[in-house]
Amino acid sequence: IRGVFYERLELYDFPIDLQEISVRISSNKNIDELVLVEDETKINVVNTKKFCDGQQWHLFEFSNTKVEEINDEFKQVVRSQIAFSAYVVRKFQFYIYKYKK
Repeated sequence: IRGVFYERLELYDFPIDLQEISVRISSNKNIDELVLVEDETKINVVNTKKFCDGQQWHLFEFSNTKVEEINDEFKQVVRSQIAFSAYVVRKFQFYIYKYKK
């Protein structure tokens, strides 16, 4: 899957903050018809060279995968979902400097 994604950031620890960036993929099919699973024979990697905000953030090569079930009350089905998470830390040196008199 390729695309441009948007993540709302939590700024409680700004400018020294760590953010989790997640992409969730789900299906419209019932969990009895389709279950999304992680391919454990392949290692998840994050392509840090394609990260476009590298001047302000450091993107870690580490990622997490989590398989979940969604209870869709509107359609009255349980659907499968998989979430991929990567982590970035702000390069705080840009925001903090030492002032000398």
